[in-house]
Amino acid sequence: MTKPKSLGEAVVDSSAIMSVFEGRPSAQAFKLALKCCNSLCMSAGTLLELSIIFISRKDIKGPPLLDSFLASYKIAIIPFDQQAVDVARQGCIDYGKKRNKAELNYGDLFSYSLAKARRLPLYFEGLDFLETDVDDAMAMLGYGFDEKHSPLPQ
Repeated sequence: MTKPKSLGEAVVDSSAIMSVFEGRPSAQAFKLALKCCNSLCMSAGTLLELSIIFISRKDIKGPPLLDSFLASYKIAIIPFDQQAVDVARQGCIDYGKKRNKAELNYGDLFSYSLAKARRLPLYFEGLDFLETDVDDAMAMLGYGFDEKHSPLPQ
């Protein structure tokens, strides 16, 4: 089976964004991989989670930096509605803290819910989502990973 050169649509988790902004070793891989997707989306809950982090680290300059990044990758923000709540609740039951090896936290459940409801792969860093039933966007693009599931440059 050949590796796809692009993805149609995918969900972006906060961990992928934070990799870029914190300059982690995986930052360049995420920047390149995000460009390999025709359409990117993010839960409004994930946007709030990231906004809180950016405000705490960069004060009032944080949200404009985040918004500029999201705009540059054309990441659409999807409302978190009752259907999303229902999917997130089930995700908590199946994969939440103290319930499963994934140990999804509150913020993770926003990304999980959107990826699951739309049947889309997820861009993420770390080991948590590997224990769930959502597809790994980076793996679908052929990226290798280190022991913490940080994507390696291609």
